[in-house]
Amino acid sequence: MKALGQLDFKSNAIGFLRLLLAVIVVWSHSFSIGQFGYRNFDPISSWSHWQFTAGELAVGGFFTLSGFLITRSREHLDSTTFLWHRILRIFPGFWVCLIVTAFVLVPIAYAHEFGTLHGYLRLDPWLYVLKNASLVTVQTSIGNIGSNDFINQSLWTLQWEFICYLMASIIIGSSTAPWRLRIVAIGTASVMLTIAILIVTVPDAAYGQINTLVLFLYFGCGSLAYLTRDRVPMRWWIVAAAVVATIATGPTPAWRVVAPPCIAYLALFAAANLPIKGFDRKVDLSYGIYIYAFPLQVLLFTFGCNTWGFVPYFALSLAVSTVAAYLSWTFVERPALSLKALHSVSSGEL
Repeated sequence: MKALGQLDFKSNAIGFLRLLLAVIVVWSHSFSIGQFGYRNFDPISSWSHWQFTAGELAVGGFFTLSGFLITRSREHLDSTTFLWHRILRIFPGFWVCLIVTAFVLVPIAYAHEFGTLHGYLRLDPWLYVLKNASLVTVQTSIGNIGSNDFINQSLWTLQWEFICYLMASIIIGSSTAPWRLRIVAIGTASVMLTIAILIVTVPDAAYGQINTLVLFLYFGCGSLAYLTRDRVPMRWWIVAAAVVATIATGPTPAWRVVAPPCIAYLALFAAANLPIKGFDRKVDLSYGIYIYAFPLQVLLFTFGCNTWGFVPYFALSLAVSTVAAYLSWTFVERPALSLKALHSVSSGEL
């Protein structure tokens, strides 16, 4: 494949990559939740001098692929249909996850700690569901039940992903092709410049803001790659250069500027060239694993499963998360996606 524009959108490795990235997130969180490793962070975090974790790199890959696919989707769909599809993909699974967490998983932890469910409803678990239902994480725990008072740390990225959807909808839908490219290119470059300025001026105080901006940078790189896909070469020497640049800047704050474009290229190169095609054509487990793994890992930790060692804890975490993801896909996500037909769609729908 000479250029990214030759990617077959009906047969590619994007589904496999998304699943792999979700597994990496579970692997990374197994260190922090299970309290393994130096400072309870994965080896990538230790190597990078706490600049990032493997899970954060995986999330960057998610945002890159999302930026690439969402930009294509918005080109082929009107704004109302586009937003309807995005809502169906994100919110039903998310809402059910909140409910399951508040009324199944946390009660199990509560019963384990106190030997009874008596008094649990006094903690107002429904407030956890209602306050977080908009995707914005307002309440992070329910009475500090369990060994980790942050019930689902993974969910914080969803609000920013949906904001990226809204931005893509506005930019792609309100401008001509040349101006789309200019706006996305200028916007992505501006985010990169802002990150660089924050790193130099207030590196510690702006850590949270920088991490959020990095997500926008990944998404912008993916969107820009789609808009320039016929001019993005697929070359092994670029892969090597991207790997070298990422490794060279890994232990320094500069990675937040240098690494995202490099990792974005690596993700898209893999999507275009890996031989595993159409992996998620019938069952898509990546989203379910991502949203359910963290609370399930916290629950396993509450029951002491981490004392078995890292490998058993990670394997069990992945197994139960996969089961939860399959149930979510079968009974929530796929039925929700079938509702796309309620709104007229264009022939170029993803």
